[in-house]
Amino acid sequence: MGEVHPLAARWPMLPDDELAALAQDIADNGQVEPITLDAAARLVDGRNRLAACAIAEVEPRFIVHEALESDAATAEFINAKNAQRRNVSTGQKAMSVAEQLATQGKRKDGRWRRGSLGKGEIPHNRYETWRDAMQQAGIVIDHAPHLADQVIGGTITLNDAATQAETIRDEKALEAKQAEERTEQLTKMREYRPDIGIKVDNGSLSEDDALKIVADELAKEQKAKDERVSNHAKSTKALTEFEEIAAFYKHVLAEYGSIPQAIKAGAFTIAKSTQASA
Repeated sequence: MGEVHPLAARWPMLPDDELAALAQDIADNGQVEPITLDAAARLVDGRNRLAACAIAEVEPRFIVHEALESDAATAEFINAKNAQRRNVSTGQKAMSVAEQLATQGKRKDGRWRRGSLGKGEIPHNRYETWRDAMQQAGIVIDHAPHLADQVIGGTITLNDAATQAETIRDEKALEAKQAEERTEQLTKMREYRPDIGIKVDNGSLSEDDALKIVADELAKEQKAKDERVSNHAKSTKALTEFEEIAAFYKHVLAEYGSIPQAIKAGAFTIAKSTQASA
């Protein structure tokens, strides 16, 4: 026998007590199921049986699965064998199935191909849990595939791996957005100040310094514009107030002929005049 296939090696071994029980069973009844090797003589199934045979001091039996020549076929066999073990969590199983489906091209643009999650093969009361696990496994496949081995090996939960994958996804999205914004800023800088763009191109000015120069100039222009708008608003307000006062006096003069006459008639008081002037 050669080495253990790396995809088989990542699956966890049985706990010590269960391995001891398996060794005792083999010692009492013999090795019922042989250990499977692929076409390259690598162990693809039966690590626990091999270890139990060593404990029981029983010569192990092997079979060679000649059909396991390609990486895809071997991976599918290993995942199928191990995913059915009772000591494997839903997260470990989902991660192994997700790997296989992705290899088969059944995941695209962050989604599983319709019908690929095996809805009809899983009991109705367990499908929602399985679907959620597969969605998490898909996120790991998309954004943190390096964590898949750890999930399958049981050193990290699928939930924790998915959380890390989401963080990586969000960080990449933020980096992409920032890169897009910077490209847009540089484009606008070149349009606004082509001369500065030339300096950036020939290396005499850094992109950061160029953007700062343009930002400062635009800020000054905006400040001057704001001041012009503010002054115009003040002038408009003063003119409006003057026109209102002028219209008031015009009305008084038209009605009474003079301010004294208006005051004498009681229609125009000093208080009103003062208030109007204010």
